[in-house]
Amino acid sequence: VHIRSNLQRRRQPCGEEPAQSTKAGPRRKDEFLLQYKVVPLLFSLGRSHFAEQNSKVKQTKQSKTSMSDSAPADQTERTRPNILITGTPGVGKTATASLVAERLGFQHVCVGDLVKQHKFYEGKDEKFDSMILDEDRLLDHMEQMLADAAEEGRGAVVDYHGCDFFPERWFDLVLVLRAKTDVLYDRLVERGYSETKRNENMECEIMQIVLDEAKASYAEEIVHEVQSNTLEDMEGNVTRVEQWVQQWIKDNE
Repeated sequence: VHIRSNLQRRRQPCGEEPAQSTKAGPRRKDEFLLQYKVVPLLFSLGRSHFAEQNSKVKQTKQSKTSMSDSAPADQTERTRPNILITGTPGVGKTATASLVAERLGFQHVCVGDLVKQHKFYEGKDEKFDSMILDEDRLLDHMEQMLADAAEEGRGAVVDYHGCDFFPERWFDLVLVLRAKTDVLYDRLVERGYSETKRNENMECEIMQIVLDEAKASYAEEIVHEVQSNTLEDMEGNVTRVEQWVQQWIKDNE
C-alpha cells in the first residue's frame, strides 16, 4: 500500500494505491530516461503551470490555517527545533528522518504511517483507487504529537511527500531531498510501482514539484535542497542536520 504521489495529490489530497509488480529492463529504462532528455521544454512549460498552482495553494493554505494559527502554537515553549523532511516518493525521506531522530533523540513522525494507522481519510477516489486524506483530523492529531514532544523537551522530525498543507509555524527547518533520475527510477521499480505511478513520480521529481511547494509554503531561509542518491549522501545530510540543530539550540538558549 502506497501513499499517492504529489502529482496525484494535485487532483486529490492524498491516498493509497495497491502496488503492481512490474519488470523494467535496461532498454526500457534507457528509453524512459531518454524521453525526458529530448523534451525539456515540455517540463519547463509544466513547471510554469505548477508554479501558478503553487501560488493558489499558498493562498488556500493561509486561509485554511488562519484559525489554527491564531491559537497558541504550543502549550510549552519549544527548546528543540522541529524538522520537516520532504521529497518525491523514493528519495529516502523516511530512512533519513529515522536516522536524524535516532541521532538527536527526537520524535520521528512518519505521516504516511499515521494516515494508515488512524485511518485519516474521508472517502475513496474511485478514479485513482485511492483514499482521500482527511487533512483536518491528521493536523489535529499531529498538533498534539508536536505539543507532547515539546513538553518532553524534544524536537520532532516529520517526513512526508507533501508539505503545503502543514501550518508554517510548525517547522524550523525544511529539508527537500532530491535524487538523480536514474537512481529514482531504479528505486521505484524495486518498490513495484505500476508504470503509471512510476512515471508520475518521475515527472514530479524532474519538475521539482515538491521543492516548489516547499518554497511557496515556507520562509525561503529555512528551505534547503540536498541530494540523496547514496548512503554517503544520507550520512552527510544527517551530519549537517545535527550541526544545524546544535547551532539552533545555542541561538535559542
